[in-house]
Amino acid sequence: MLSHLYAFFIGHELGKSEKNSRENDVDVPVTQLNEIANPARTLILIGLGFLFIASVIMPFYGGYLPDFISYALLAGAVLGAFSLTALAIFNFRLALYIFIFVTFNTVAFGFLAPIIDML
Repeated sequence: MLSHLYAFFIGHELGKSEKNSRENDVDVPVTQLNEIANPARTLILIGLGFLFIASVIMPFYGGYLPDFISYALLAGAVLGAFSLTALAIFNFRLALYIFIFVTFNTVAFGFLAPIIDML
């Protein structure tokens, strides 16, 4: 339930930042803005995707996965941390919401994993 609330806040902040960027960037030529914004935005989203995947999978299956997959997920989480830092430069509030969301997922799944294993 709490993670859905954080997901709502993250989506709300994404919508606000997209709206604000459209309003504030009227005088910047579109081609110049797209050359800079799209690759950075794509890399940030890929890194955050790896971070979300690692925060959900590692607490449950970290001990059962082969080493190379665990290392790949760990590297993905590090990439996600760098992406979150880059996002904080552009939109600090959104980066804070995502950080809280990922931390909550990792802690919650870390507590749930042993309980589910016992069942």
